[in-house]
Amino acid sequence: MWIKIFMVTSLILSFNILPAQAALIAGTSSGINVVYDVDTNITWTSDANLLNTMQTNRGYDFVVNEIIAKSPVVNSLPNQFDSPPLSGSHTVSFGDFAPGGYVSWFGAQAFVNYLNTVNYAGSSQWILPITISSDGTYQFRNDYYQTDSYLGHLYYDELHLSAGAVFGTGGIFGNGILSAGQQRDIDPFVNVQAKAYWSTETTWSDVSWYLNTVDGGQRDTYKNISELYVWAVSPGNLLVTVPLPSSIWLFGFGIIGLYRLKHHSNIF
Repeated sequence: MWIKIFMVTSLILSFNILPAQAALIAGTSSGINVVYDVDTNITWTSDANLLNTMQTNRGYDFVVNEIIAKSPVVNSLPNQFDSPPLSGSHTVSFGDFAPGGYVSWFGAQAFVNYLNTVNYAGSSQWILPITISSDGTYQFRNDYYQTDSYLGHLYYDELHLSAGAVFGTGGIFGNGILSAGQQRDIDPFVNVQAKAYWSTETTWSDVSWYLNTVDGGQRDTYKNISELYVWAVSPGNLLVTVPLPSSIWLFGFGIIGLYRLKHHSNIF
C-alpha cells in the first residue's frame, strides 16, 4: 500500500511544482557557465562581472590591450564622443576602461565584440542587453518596472528584485544604497554588482540606456562615462543540454507508477 501512496503523492507534487518553475536555466556551453532565459530566448553569461574576472585572472593591462586590438573601433549612432565627432566611429582606448570591470558604453561594446572574436562559450553573437519597447521603439521612460528591456525583465521578473521607489529600499541588497565595488551572488548568477549595467543606445545618440541594480531604475547617461558595468547576452539557447526540472521526473514517475498499478494491482 505504501508504494501506491508514494506514486500518487509524486503525481500530485509534480502538478503543484510545475507552474512554479523559473524561466532561468543554468548550464554550460563549450565548458563555460551560462544561463538561458526561456522567456526572452537569450543566454546570459553566468558571471555578471566577467570582464573583471578576466582582468583579475589574466592581468588588467593584458585584457584591455587584447580587447582594443580585437575591437579598435566601435560604430554607433553619430555622437560627440566619436573620433572625429559625429562620424559614427569611436576609437577605443584605455580611457574607456577602469579597474574593477568599469567601462564606458564604448568599452562595453568593445568587450562584447571581443567575446565574439574569441567565440566565447561557442557564440559569436554576443551583444549588450537590449532596451527596446514592444512597439519597436527605443522610447522608454526613465523609471522603475521597465520589464520590456532584457535587464528589466531579468531584474524584476526572474530575480524578483524590488524597486527602490521609496528611499532605502530596492536593489540587490534590498536597501537602495549605492554600494560601488560591492557584489552579490544571486542564483544562478555570480558577481552581480551593486551599481549600473549598460544597455543599448537611445534615440538621442550621445546617451545610452542602463539599469541600476541599486534600485531597479532604468535611466540614460552619456556614453563616455566609464563608471558602469557590462553584462553580455547572446540570442538563443547556448546550453549543451537542458536539465529537466525535478517536477518533470516526479510527474513521469507518478504516471509510470499509476500505469503499473492499473495493470498489476494484484501484487499490492
